[in-house]
Amino acid sequence: MSGILDSFTSMISEDTTQKLSKTLGVDSSVVSRGIAAVGPLVLGSLAKRASTPEGASSLLTALPQETGGGFLTNLIGSIKGAGSQANVMNSLLGSGVNAMGGTLSQKLGFNVRPLLALATPTIAGFIGNLVKKDNINPQGLADLLKSESETFTKNPANRETNELVNSALNAADQATVLRHKFDDSQWLKLRTAPMAA
Repeated sequence: MSGILDSFTSMISEDTTQKLSKTLGVDSSVVSRGIAAVGPLVLGSLAKRASTPEGASSLLTALPQETGGGFLTNLIGSIKGAGSQANVMNSLLGSGVNAMGGTLSQKLGFNVRPLLALATPTIAGFIGNLVKKDNINPQGLADLLKSESETFTKNPANRETNELVNSALNAADQATVLRHKFDDSQWLKLRTAPMAA
């Protein structure tokens, strides 16, 4: 069986990378580095979420189950105005998604959030298709994601990408801890307050 990350990267052809490069206004080699990082980042974040029974159950119900046909083309076409993708990212990856995207953007030197918005529903769709095909329960989902994530992280060839992914996941954890210190109204005030000069 082809792995989730293998399925994702094989879906991103050279032509797709060129289109993304043109859309984002960055060199295709830079886009390729971003794609190499966002796949494992999404997978690692989903594996972390599924590591508790409650997280696995909620993730199972949140997974999309459509990645066929024009799915990727539609995502690329809407990448500039990624409002719906932002909602998908928040529901699947949690409240630390902005910190995750910001950290990875800083490390790679360009805004990777559009790539994250592309990778999240695509990878979640692959997982959703596996869940449907194999009738996977929450524990099976947790095991699948843990195994897939560990396969990537234990490969020595992925050391540099793992460092990027871990720094982004740590930033997301810190942001999530901070978010949970406030109720919704307090958080909204904090997020919309003007920055101190």
